[in-house]
Amino acid sequence: SMLKHVIEAVSEVVDEVVVAVDSEERARRLSGEVDGRVVVDRRGASGPLAGIEAGLRGLSSTACLVVPCDQPFLKPSVLDRLLRGVEEGWEGVMPLWPHGLHEPLMAAYLREPALALCSALLAYGRSRPDDVARAGLNMLLLSVAELKPLDPSLLSFVNVNRPGDVEARPKLEAEGGSSVELKWGFNALEVAKAALSSLGSLDPAPLSSFGSAFWKGLAYRLVAERRGGEAWRLAARWFKLEAEAYASKGLKLFEVRALIDVARCLRHVDPEGSRRALEDAVTIYRQLKVEDKGVGLAEDSRDPRA
Repeated sequence: SMLKHVIEAVSEVVDEVVVAVDSEERARRLSGEVDGRVVVDRRGASGPLAGIEAGLRGLSSTACLVVPCDQPFLKPSVLDRLLRGVEEGWEGVMPLWPHGLHEPLMAAYLREPALALCSALLAYGRSRPDDVARAGLNMLLLSVAELKPLDPSLLSFVNVNRPGDVEARPKLEAEGGSSVELKWGFNALEVAKAALSSLGSLDPAPLSSFGSAFWKGLAYRLVAERRGGEAWRLAARWFKLEAEAYASKGLKLFEVRALIDVARCLRHVDPEGSRRALEDAVTIYRQLKVEDKGVGLAEDSRDPRA
């Protein structure tokens, strides 16, 4: 099976393997079939972030890999390079394509801060895996051009969801582009703790000292969900600042994520502004040809809090 191929590749570079699933039934079915421990995310089928949290919680290693189960051609050398970035001091390492598209489900993380941020994000109702980077991990977005010598055909990045996907895959371009560093200037464990404090008190103040537009946006959005009013505009303003910061670094998919948060906040108080933000996000999606990578805009319409 594809999962067995993935586990074989991962096992060449790590000491322990955990497979995260969304139900006890699936866990029972896989337990005797795979070479690794199977864990069930406590929140059920609530998105990839919950699966990542369950996997990190089930591991004991300091540095951990997160990979999807539908990329059976993963090269161990590529995975090893991601892990080496964590060993060099980064809290997270994620591949980045030259046109600004990152790979949210293929990453290496320093376990403790990543787990803390996953738990805080889930408490806020978030589900996206790349929110971990937005939330405050010091990240190296590693240029795929640097990984290509390890995997000249770039098969590590091919998703296989149906027969013929390998033959029909679009040509993946890795030329040009460079790695991008995200350094936030605050401690991820401390911001995760402050986020939970803000959640309990409905007060954005605990997050005010961290300089994180993302967390300030989430904090004001939480207030707006309970009380309405201008808090929606304040949340949108912070997410807009976040989007602009990503745009300045050429991180287009991160920019889209923030713009969608802008649109969701403004739809409560400024429908026209919400429409413009969503149109901007759609335009960038089309530039990225995200559908070719299996990440469509439709997924952003499912959970209004995602």
